[in-house]
Amino acid sequence: MATYKQFEAFVKKNLKVVQPKEAPKGFMALNYAMPNDRSHFVFVAPGPENELVGPTATLMAPVGELTAKQIDTALTMCNNLLYGLVKLGETVFVKTTLLLENIDENEIHTPLITICLAADILEGKILSQDRF
Repeated sequence: MATYKQFEAFVKKNLKVVQPKEAPKGFMALNYAMPNDRSHFVFVAPGPENELVGPTATLMAPVGELTAKQIDTALTMCNNLLYGLVKLGETVFVKTTLLLENIDENEIHTPLITICLAADILEGKILSQDRF
C-alpha cells in the first residue's frame, strides 16, 4: 500500500463504512462490535504527510465528553497505551497515526480494532455508558 487513497479504497471495500452524526468533518467512520453487547466507532482520515514519513492515516476513536477530573483519570489509565489522547471540541479521543507507505493489507485491521477497544474500555470505565 502506498497512498491514503489506496488505503481508503481498501477500507471501503473490506470494512463497513458508516456515517454517524458524531463523525468529525472529513472523517469516514467504521463501527465495530465490542464485547458485552457494546459497539464503538473508529474515525479515519488522511493524516499529515511529509518527506520523512510519507503518507499517513489518522485513526481516532471517541471516548466521550469528559470533565477535567475524568480526563486526568483517562490519562492515568493510558500510561501503557501505544496511542495518545486528544480533545476535539468537547470530545476526547484515543488517537494514532498509521504510516501507510510500507503497510500491507494484513496490517490494517489490528490498529483499527486495537484503538477501538482502548477507547471503548475508557468509555465504559469512566462514563459507564456506550454512546460511541
